This record gives sequence, C-alpha cells and structure tokens, in this order.
Amino acid sequence: METAHLGKLTPSSWQNPASRSQRFSTEIWTSNAPTTRSTIGEKCKYQDELIELVEEITYWASGFFMADLFRSVKFLPQLTGMKPAIEKIKGKLDVIFDNIIKEHTERLSERKEGTEEEYLVDVLLRINESKRLEFPISSGDIQGIVLDMFAAGTGTSSTVLEWAMAELMKHPRVMKKVQSEVREVVKGECVLEFHLA
Repeated sequence: METAHLGKLTPSSWQNPASRSQRFSTEIWTSNAPTTRSTIGEKCKYQDELIELVEEITYWASGFFMADLFRSVKFLPQLTGMKPAIEKIKGKLDVIFDNIIKEHTERLSERKEGTEEEYLVDVLLRINESKRLEFPISSGDIQGIVLDMFAAGTGTSSTVLEWAMAELMKHPRVMKKVQSEVREVVKGECVLEFHLA
C-alpha cells in the first residue's frame, strides 16, 4: 500500500482547518495498514470502508451528546441522531465482516497446513473449527474482536503520528533533519510503506 499521499501534507496544511478532515483520513489510512494486514489480510478490499466507519465510530464515541447526560430520557438518542447513526454503522459493519469471515472460511477450507500466512480472523476461525473451546466463537464475536483490534490499532497509531507531526512543527530544525533523512532514504521516489519499516 502506498503512503505517498502522506508526503503531500505540509506544515501549513496541518494548520489549515480546511485540511483537517483530509489530515485525519490520511493519518488513519497510514496507521491502519499494518493493523489491517495483521487482522484481516494483506489485500483487504474493505479497508477504505472500514476506515470510514472507524471515523464515524470515533465521531460518535468522542463527542458530547445530550443523551449521555440524560440517560433516563429514552427518546434523546433517537432525537439527536445518535441511535440511527450507530444502527447504520452496525449494519454496514455486519455486511463487511460477514463477507470477510466468509472469504476467510473458504480460504481456510482450501488451505493446506502451513502453506499460507494466517491472520487474526484465520486464527479465530481455526480455533473455533477445532471445537476445543468450551464455548464456540460466533461470527459476532470475531467481528467484535477484529473491530476492537482495528479501532485500537488505528486510533493509537494515528494519535502518535499527529503528536509527532505537531512536535516536528514546533521544532523546525528537527523537521529539516527528518525531511533530509527521508529524502536520503527514498532518493527522490514516492514514499512507500516499505520505506517506513
């Protein structure tokens, strides 16, 4: 996956309120790639949709809503739009994860022992298939575990990226040093993910 669009963000674009949405999406996209690879797989055709849903989840989880303050007033979540939005997100996530689990189940049945890399979804499906657990893992459980990993890996990484960029903006001398090191490593090419490893 290419992270070249990260290089398009300049210190001025980080300060520009109009580019904050693009900045947040870029941070999430960049920090999300390793998490996606380890949980779902190298080529996840749902990555962009999942990132968009994580952004929506972050919005609804991080803001202040009147329904949080007055929990006894049952109609407030509906009135504020929170409940319909969360139900819509859940519906989209169910469809995406049903497809992911179906693809991994098919791959697991066709796979020979030790021939392919295993991802978190594969491990959970294999453990469930072995019937060694006292309680079976449902597709909802797998969805919850993978979504937790996906959101946690994305959120913390993007926060660290944002903090690092803010510190670099505060220290222009260090920023120039980092820029020259990056330019030296990539030698005029676009910055690709393997350059960052």
